[in-house]
Amino acid sequence: MLPSHLLMWPDMLLYFGPLRHLDRRVNGAAVLMVGLYRPLVLQLAGTALPCRAVVVPAGVAHAVDAQGGVLAKLFVERDSELYGRFVQRFAWRPGQCALPLHDPVLIDTLTALYEEAPSKEQTRQTLLALMPAASDAAAAGRLTPVFELLRQEGDVNHALAQAASLVHLSPSRMAHLFRAETGMSYRGFRIWKRLLLAAEHLQRTDCLTRAAVDAGFADASHFSNCYKRYIGATPAQVFRSLQRFER
Repeated sequence: MLPSHLLMWPDMLLYFGPLRHLDRRVNGAAVLMVGLYRPLVLQLAGTALPCRAVVVPAGVAHAVDAQGGVLAKLFVERDSELYGRFVQRFAWRPGQCALPLHDPVLIDTLTALYEEAPSKEQTRQTLLALMPAASDAAAAGRLTPVFELLRQEGDVNHALAQAASLVHLSPSRMAHLFRAETGMSYRGFRIWKRLLLAAEHLQRTDCLTRAAVDAGFADASHFSNCYKRYIGATPAQVFRSLQRFER
C-alpha cells in the first residue's frame, strides 16, 4: 500500500495519502488538493469536476474521488499570516466554490515532496516558496482576538456571545462578520480548530478516546462524527494508515 504522510504546523497542514474517496464534507480551512499521479474528481452540488489540482475555499460542501491515486491536501488556516500568501497565489473570486488549476510546477513540487519525504522544515520551506510574500490584504483584522482565544483554549466551549464581547460586537453582528471573513459559522470554525487539537493529542498519545476528550469532545464517538463531517473520512481511516506523522 502506498504510504500516507501528515505534517502539521500552526498555520497549515499537509496530507498525502491514497484515499480512494472522501465523502461530502465542509472543511474549516481553504484547501489545495492535487492528484499526484492521476486526476481527482471534485463533486460539487451534483456536478463532477475532473482536474489535477483545485482550490476549495473554507465552508464549501464537496466530495472528492481520488480514483485510486495519491491525493495531496494542503490546508492553510484563515487565522494565520500565511493565509494572505495563499490567497495571493491561488486567488479565487468571492463566492467561487472551486478554482481548478493547471500548474505543472505545483504538481511536480508536491509529487517530489511525497516521493522524497524531506525533513519537515525543508518541506515547509518548499511550500512557502510556492506562495510569494503578500500584502496584508487578507489579515485577520478585527477578529484577531477571537482567533487567539480559539487557538489558546480550543478545548473550551466559548460561546458566541463571549467571543463577540472581545471585539465589541453584538452576537448577531459577530456571527455575520465571522462567516464573511472565514466562510464558516463561529461554531463550525471552533469545531475545526478542535479537530486539529485532537490530531495533535493523538500524535502524542496514540489513544483516540484520550485525544478526543483532551481536545474538548464528549467522547471518541463525538470526535469521529465531527471528523467525518469536516474531513470526509473517519479518524481510523486517516490515522491508522499513516507512515509519517509529525507536528
